[in-house]
Amino acid sequence: MLTTPLHVVAFSVSAFVPGIVVIAFDGGATEDEAWIKNSVGLIKGQSPKVLTAITPVQTQDGSSANMYQLGYVSSTGYAAQGLCMDVDRGAKRIRFMVFTVTEFEPFNETLYKEILSTVKFQ
Repeated sequence: MLTTPLHVVAFSVSAFVPGIVVIAFDGGATEDEAWIKNSVGLIKGQSPKVLTAITPVQTQDGSSANMYQLGYVSSTGYAAQGLCMDVDRGAKRIRFMVFTVTEFEPFNETLYKEILSTVKFQ
């Protein structure tokens, strides 16, 4: 499931849904819709769509992050939808994404927010 060197780790259950990936991009750029769409190409995804506003949030330890929903076609050709939380750490932008392949399992925002609420830097 780790399809590029940018992928740090990936976890999933049977059929990969829901799944969790952690991706480390180069940081420094303004995080806007254009940057997010470009980042999907860097992980071999296609047809990215930012489905919600990019909303500032705080992680469990108080770190600033941005959260948004993302639709895309995965590198394996499946339509996917994820809830992303991006955190800038040093020279990197780290994306925590909980996702589903919508053909197999519906998007569950409540569950995905609960999962992302556990992220804590130490």
